[in-house]
Amino acid sequence: MTFVRNQAPGAATTTGAGRRLPSLDGWRAVSILIVLGFHCTFASGFPSALRPVFHWLFDGSLGVRFFFVISGFLITWLLLCEHEQRGAINLRSFYIRRALRILPVYLVFLRL
Repeated sequence: MTFVRNQAPGAATTTGAGRRLPSLDGWRAVSILIVLGFHCTFASGFPSALRPVFHWLFDGSLGVRFFFVISGFLITWLLLCEHEQRGAINLRSFYIRRALRILPVYLVFLRL
């Protein structure tokens, strides 16, 4: 897998700091909007006449499953890139990188 900068929109790119799949940003946004649309129906003051339409348009569990599929694709892609670059996958360093990326934000969230 060779990645070149400034490819067609949505193509995989590499930067000095890391790899990126720009098309996944849009798909993540779609999955998040599906979940948010579903949760809007539980807000106080939401028109009861629109609830059936929103539940039909925005299936919250589908949005969550879609987000997890995207996450699985991204994790698989990162592991394949590491295997191609290094000839092997170091799961310990992979999980350390994931923890360093996720835990700081999570800990800030818990303190609020």
